[in-house]
Amino acid sequence: MKKILLFLSLAFLLNNHFSYSQSQSFQELMDLGVTQSRLGNHAAAQSYFSQAIAIKPDDAIAYYDRGVTKANLKDNRGAINDFGSPKNVMLYLSLS
Repeated sequence: MKKILLFLSLAFLLNNHFSYSQSQSFQELMDLGVTQSRLGNHAAAQSYFSQAIAIKPDDAIAYYDRGVTKANLKDNRGAINDFGSPKNVMLYLSLS
């Protein structure tokens, strides 16, 4: 009986872990991207920012942050594309 309860508990925990990791929110992904960028893990940061953009494609800050990580990875063309995205152009114009 103890083995069955242990197995069911483990199965429940694993299921919750995998369902949580598959449904990370936009803000969680952005936070992970910022953390990885600050740690110097720019490739991981770029991945998190790209996932965030897939959830919320109109967010200018996500494009900007991804552009910064691309610049740190020496992907200048990619950085320029993200900095020059229509979302960022509109953000810059609204701040001027």
